[in-house]
Amino acid sequence: MTTTKELKACPFCGGEMEITTGGMGFFFECSECKASWHGGVLTNYATQNKRNLRRLINSAIEKWNSNIRKEELKMAIITEEIKEQILKVRATGLVNMLDINGVQRVAFDNDFYELVCLIEEDKRG
Repeated sequence: MTTTKELKACPFCGGEMEITTGGMGFFFECSECKASWHGGVLTNYATQNKRNLRRLINSAIEKWNSNIRKEELKMAIITEEIKEQILKVRATGLVNMLDINGVQRVAFDNDFYELVCLIEEDKRG
């Protein structure tokens, strides 16, 4: 799909985000860690012409990018050690990386206490 806006990178792994479609909607999906976010519903109005579709997708991209900006500010406190712990949790294949409680549990089970503490702090803030 052609858009006039650029998607910001995945907040979890820094991978490139792609627009995919499925069912009656479209999604932003990371090409690396496969994290995804529902971008919107493809209504009859949206699919009547390319202009409507482009507007809908560009609007969703703006929302995605503004949410990612908030995530980027959080990412500034993530050390290389915590990033490695996140990647190790993902590599276990035991949990969906969007299931924050599950990620925290796997991190705890693997003695990744820095990651456990970061998640706990994020829940409070």
